Amino acid sequence: SFPTRRSSDLDAHVSAADTDDAAFGRASCLQLLGDDGGPAALSDYLAAYPHGRHVVEAHKLVTQP
Repeated sequence: SFPTRRSSDLDAHVSAADTDDAAFGRASCLQLLGDDGGPAALSDYLAAYPHGRHVVEAHKLVTQP
């Protein structure tokens, strides 16, 4: 059986690292899939997180042909 959860257990805090990871994950997936929104999503990521956890990877994706 699964442990019982209280509603307060579901009110999880989203950390700054989580939001950075999510924004980069979305942008990188769009870019790697060839989606038209990829470049804009990477640009948005770099603008929102200029010192973020994935800046080096984001710059590499931006400069890839």
